[in-house]
Amino acid sequence: MMVLHFHDTGDVAHQAYLTRCLQALGVGLGIEAHIQAMPYCMGTLFWQLNDAWPGISWSAIDYRLRPKILFSALERYYFPILLSFRKENREGEICWSNSGPDTLWGRLSASVLSFSGDTLWSLSRRVVARPLASECASWPEMNQSILLQEASNGFVYLEWQGVKGETTRGVYWFGEPAQFQSSKPAWDLYWEKDVLFLKARSLIVFPEVEGAEIISSPFASATAWIPGDVIALQPQPGCPVFLRTLSGLYELVTTHSNHRNERN
Repeated sequence: MMVLHFHDTGDVAHQAYLTRCLQALGVGLGIEAHIQAMPYCMGTLFWQLNDAWPGISWSAIDYRLRPKILFSALERYYFPILLSFRKENREGEICWSNSGPDTLWGRLSASVLSFSGDTLWSLSRRVVARPLASECASWPEMNQSILLQEASNGFVYLEWQGVKGETTRGVYWFGEPAQFQSSKPAWDLYWEKDVLFLKARSLIVFPEVEGAEIISSPFASATAWIPGDVIALQPQPGCPVFLRTLSGLYELVTTHSNHRNERN
């Protein structure tokens, strides 16, 4: 299964990271499919929460109690409104599922963006999410040429803004995630007091931070940071901070005391 989605790097640490990416991808697809099948299937319970000993496993939290990518992504998968995108018969379909007991009203926005954040196509509509139900629509304005040609070098971004202030989102790219293993993502770094901020300048898929705690990030952004996302990091004292992505491991700062603004 791994070779279907990722390239073998030969690096043991990075291969272990790719197993976490594959876990988030696979379990996420399963949860989405089951929720979209309402009322025939009313959801999913995933296994398992944490590990009893070190190792590569199906747990969402590792032996040292560090959340894996899957665990962080669960807030989006089990949010009352789940947005998803799929291609059916060579046409794009946008789906919204409401796993709660109440009808929800909101604005659903869909965009096709380049990996650097340029808008190729966008549309926003008011929709009603019926309780315990899933609906899909193929909007005429989302024409096939934009999706299959321009979006081959981009991604679909979905966002829900509820009338009561609730918000969630979804990010879907075309092709296998291995395409991101050959290109280094771009970001800016800056400090505010003892907090390190990372602002994404390109799509960053399956980000994983080492040496710092993520104290603030856009909701439902665990599996992908889109251009413009700002992530607040609290570095561990005296420790370097690293960002691991599909294309490799990058050192953001050498030590906590090394305060400088940088552009990658």
